[in-house]
Amino acid sequence: MILTEEDNKLIEIYKDMLPSQIFDAHAHCYSSQSIPTIYGSGTYTRECITRDLYKSDLAPFFPKSDFTVNMIPMPDVKIKTDKSVIDVGNEYVINLVKHDEKCVGSVYVDVTDSEQRIGDLVTNSGIKALKCYHYSSPNPDPETCAISDFLPQSAWVVANEKGMPIILHMMRPKALLDSENLNYVNTMTSKYPNVKLVLAHCGRSFAPYTVVDAMYKLCDNENIWFDTAAICESPSIIACLKKAKGRVVWGTDYPICLNVGKPIGMGAGF
Repeated sequence: MILTEEDNKLIEIYKDMLPSQIFDAHAHCYSSQSIPTIYGSGTYTRECITRDLYKSDLAPFFPKSDFTVNMIPMPDVKIKTDKSVIDVGNEYVINLVKHDEKCVGSVYVDVTDSEQRIGDLVTNSGIKALKCYHYSSPNPDPETCAISDFLPQSAWVVANEKGMPIILHMMRPKALLDSENLNYVNTMTSKYPNVKLVLAHCGRSFAPYTVVDAMYKLCDNENIWFDTAAICESPSIIACLKKAKGRVVWGTDYPICLNVGKPIGMGAGF
């Protein structure tokens, strides 16, 4: 990535403020075989992603810091018609974190997965969390897709037994302002108290008001967490920091963060 003059000015300001060790809670890795639909486009041009490549891409912005990274399989729409893509993505993550002590991993769970299947996945060394995505849902419409359409109860059972986080990118345009989404996250975190539910992208607040206005409706359950992975504007992050206090984790959404630009909330999107 080529840094602009403005980039260099900002880096000079903040470089001494950052810790020497940084944990990235939300970064994606892949092999070309695990993203057959999007490979070769946008920021998905590398044959595979490793922590070394991740570090090389981000090092200019963090000149005095090293990273421990939570590597998450990159979801591909091909999952809708070919479940073997999930296996390829999970296998890549499992092998990556097994051989890199600076990485932990999250495995992708499908809505059809049994407790046995998910339990077998999390026995692999370095696997610390579960991740789901709406591509697994039989409902093809992200406007109406309920969380339970793509996050199976079996994942909650296993995560509760193991004390593991679940990273959730919810759907429906109004995110936490959608009453069904809000009820789901409150109900399930109460039912399964050993699970830390990490609401990705500040609760999918691509339009900041969806989390700003919803925060007071969240139950006072300390098992609801937030990550700051792209694409979030500052009001979304500030709202999470104020309400969730110590339950906000930083994430890049790598390699999506390599896109240059600024998200602007519009309607219920950006």
